[in-house]
Amino acid sequence: MQTRTLDITALTCPMTTVHVRVALDGLAEGERLAVTLRGDEPRRNVALAVRRLGYQIIQDEPASPDRPEHTKDAVYTLLIAGSVTSTNASRPGP
Repeated sequence: MQTRTLDITALTCPMTTVHVRVALDGLAEGERLAVTLRGDEPRRNVALAVRRLGYQIIQDEPASPDRPEHTKDAVYTLLIAGSVTSTNASRPGP
């Protein structure tokens, strides 16, 4: 199972969610996406958007154990799993 990575630590909302959505749309069936992001707000917003699109967050943990959690500088990694079917279901028709 292949895992793609996406580092959006330099981005702020709403662009964090936009970049994750584009990356998810490019996943093949069975692939996973590991997203590294900074701050609690992007973490909540991205997780909510991912779940609404039908994907599953299978791991959510601090990426930097040396940084305090639940701060604007905390860095997290979300591991997202889904399928082409769930992505296609969320896309608008032709």
